[in-house]
Amino acid sequence: MNEQAAHQLLIHDALRLTGVSLETGLSSKEAAERLVRYGANQVTARADTPGWQRMLRQFTAPLVLVLVAAALVTGLLGEWVDATVILIVVLQVASSFESLAFLRPYLVTEQVNAWFGLLRDPIDTAPLWRSVVVDLCWAVPCIAGAYVVFTRRDVLA
Repeated sequence: MNEQAAHQLLIHDALRLTGVSLETGLSSKEAAERLVRYGANQVTARADTPGWQRMLRQFTAPLVLVLVAAALVTGLLGEWVDATVILIVVLQVASSFESLAFLRPYLVTEQVNAWFGLLRDPIDTAPLWRSVVVDLCWAVPCIAGAYVVFTRRDVLA
């Protein structure tokens, strides 16, 4: 007889193979014996891969590695603006990976959606305040970096 997976069996074939009656089911004694013989009918959960490991795996794509290397080289050469732009591109590319979905709410491009709360009835401002915090977390380092760049160079010359 051809071995079939259990989920592919017809009902009467599955009942015949397991020795179970459709009308009466298993007796308590038989159920206890099967519990001892086969164990509890439970799915054992696998250990979930931590988010930081999933994130690091996404950065093994050749294009991402080249961009990160380019950002490092331009940063070492003192071209902070170029390095920052390259890292922003890397983050945008990485945000398209499904396993990095947990990062999406913290990207600047997602914060525009917070304004839709003002169009609801009743008005929902909670997403807007969260958006302000996320935007500040992006803006403060960027403005500080821009300040450092502009104070070191004569930008008007």
